[in-house]
Amino acid sequence: MIVGSNADTLYMTEERIRRQVTYEKAKLAYKEMMNVYPLDLKNLAGEIWAWIKDYEGLYMESNFGRTKSFYGGKVKILKPNLNMHGYLVVQM
Repeated sequence: MIVGSNADTLYMTEERIRRQVTYEKAKLAYKEMMNVYPLDLKNLAGEIWAWIKDYEGLYMESNFGRTKSFYGGKVKILKPNLNMHGYLVVQM
């Protein structure tokens, strides 16, 4: 998009600010969630695990959104990270 007028520039600036505010809110929510997010291997009450399609034997996903890795012979819960759009993702 070619920015040729002050209205276009103002819109681009407002959009950038809106995205930044949304990301900052998501970042605060992420920090609060990580204070209570269990990274230990104990199953939570009512937690059910299933293998992730095409990654059987390597990764499992629970009905609570936790991801368990069996990669390299070590079992661990993967810590979710916040992407630039405010969504939680895990690196597999």
